[in-house]
This record gives sequence, structure tokens and C-alpha cells, in this order.
Amino acid sequence: DAKVIDGDTIEIGRTRIHLHGIDAPEPDQTCEKGGKWYRCGDVATEALGKQITEPVRCKPVKGSTKDRLTAKCTVGYTELNAWMVTRGYAVADRKNSRDYLAKEAKARRALRGVWHGRFDYPWDWRKAHR
Repeated sequence: DAKVIDGDTIEIGRTRIHLHGIDAPEPDQTCEKGGKWYRCGDVATEALGKQITEPVRCKPVKGSTKDRLTAKCTVGYTELNAWMVTRGYAVADRKNSRDYLAKEAKARRALRGVWHGRFDYPWDWRKAHR
């Protein structure tokens, strides 16, 4: 069974897996929508958890190490990495991949998830808060 750690990390058994090419808001990160602040990191974590309704299959990507396994993961026919970005629960991790930039642009145009208001990119938020 997969355990959700946060919006872009799961654990299967003792193996922690980062979802390749995406970056979700941190668990304690907040975002603004309609003048109100909400915990967008918690929303992303919860959304990923609800999407895992059956066994998760993960395929490691090039560049994974034993210390940091990075993979594309699917549940049924749904690739979780793409689903998170398409729904606006995560953004494309442009530092490590260009795989999800088009999906991010589509989510931004549709004002889905974090794109519906103001937010800091997760990497900027981490830099400011850690």
C-alpha cells in the first residue's frame, strides 16, 4: 500500500518515492484564493491521497539514486504526476524536467488549483521558510 507523505512524495514499503517532474506546495504552505488564505500544501496532499484508490505502480526515471528515488507513478490508467499538475495541485518542476510544462500551462489558463489565486512556487517558499 502506498502512503502519501505530501503532494509530491509517496512511500511504498520502506521506499520513499518523489513524483518525477512536479513540485507541490509544502504541507505548511499557504496560498490565497478570493482574498482568503488556505493551506494549499494540505489540499495537495489530501488530493493525492484521494486519487490513490488502488495499487500504485512506479517506474523510476533516469537520475534516480538509492537515496532519492524519482519515478512516474500510476494508479490504474492515471499517471499521478500529470494528474497533480493538470488539476493545479502541483506545478511543473522545471529545474529537473520539462515533461509537465504544457499541462501546467493548461491548468493556469483554466485557473485550476493554486492558479485560482496567489501563491509562491514551492521552491521559492522553501527558500524563504527553511
